[in-house]
Amino acid sequence: MDAILYARTINGIRKYFYDRTALDINIGLRTRVLPQSTYHPAYHEKMYFWPVVLSIAVFNTLYLFFALAGFSFEGEANQIDNMLSNIPLWVWPVNFAFLAGHFGLYYRYARHRERAYLRSYIIGIDVDGVLTRHREQFCKLLKKNVGKEIRPDEITAIPVHECESLNISEDDEKAVFNDPEYWTSMPVEEGASNNLEKLRNIFKFKIFIFTYRPWPNTKKMKEKPKKQVNKKWKKAPLPSLQNGAQRRAIGSRLAMKTASLIHGKPIDRVTRLWLAKHELKYDRLIIEKGNEDVPDPRGHTRNRFFKSREYKIKYFVEDDLEKAIKLAYICDIVFLLDQPYNQPRNEVPSNIIRVKSWDEIYKQIRKLS
Repeated sequence: MDAILYARTINGIRKYFYDRTALDINIGLRTRVLPQSTYHPAYHEKMYFWPVVLSIAVFNTLYLFFALAGFSFEGEANQIDNMLSNIPLWVWPVNFAFLAGHFGLYYRYARHRERAYLRSYIIGIDVDGVLTRHREQFCKLLKKNVGKEIRPDEITAIPVHECESLNISEDDEKAVFNDPEYWTSMPVEEGASNNLEKLRNIFKFKIFIFTYRPWPNTKKMKEKPKKQVNKKWKKAPLPSLQNGAQRRAIGSRLAMKTASLIHGKPIDRVTRLWLAKHELKYDRLIIEKGNEDVPDPRGHTRNRFFKSREYKIKYFVEDDLEKAIKLAYICDIVFLLDQPYNQPRNEVPSNIIRVKSWDEIYKQIRKLS
């Protein structure tokens, strides 16, 4: 199987150089002998590999046959003729099943190589900045809670307190993110729902949504403001589901509240309800835990880097430039949704594609698929 993979790789390299020659196509076709297709040779090959499998299967089955015959024979060791003439009936079906099993295993392994090995049909998607218009929401809640006014296009770094010209402190950020209204009324990115639906239904991609939202964060807060924040979250209005389909997608509010009391957080419940409200359909929602920035598997973190390796995620849609660069060494393609805070300062990997909208993401995936 690895030999076939290597041959396919060589075919692709051969095509690269043939495409750059000045030869006429007629002459090129007549002089070229070896293939240029990365789909040949096939993993499931009858003319060459079936005889190889048959040879191995026959020898293995003979070993098994004589072993079972010997173990079931009660006479002397030198009485081979008697042994072969007194083989129990159950030995035959066992050997035939063992022989057929070689072909079944080969077929299954070849199918896995062709359809699953080194590839998957999974798209990983970040939430904030990819599915949400969080810059607009941040400016709105900053003005309401802190009294400071900034424009969305002035946010040129994340976290916002790193934008020195804006005079925004970490406490200002906390005042925004600790407000449940910031999350419950978050505006959705235009075109996200429609394009996700097309990717799932037309291209049969699985959608894995990732989010890291460690809020509310009341650490280092005094007792009185901490109680105020917790009270706000307890009384926070959940995103309302407009129709039966949305409600069925997320389950009843009572079930969600019960689940959150047992093993969830309020922000997780809000996230699920928000996704359902905006009809952002997905196959799996992964709430990241541990350090969200460490790609090293030794870190034992449940983040997008670890899960992208585990599930062999093919494409990832990201808005954070640093994370996009790290994901570029794991995924085939990383789509970086253009934001003022993710403009490149240095050279980035060639498999990071900068896009301006979800319509452009869909067109790029259609072209690459």
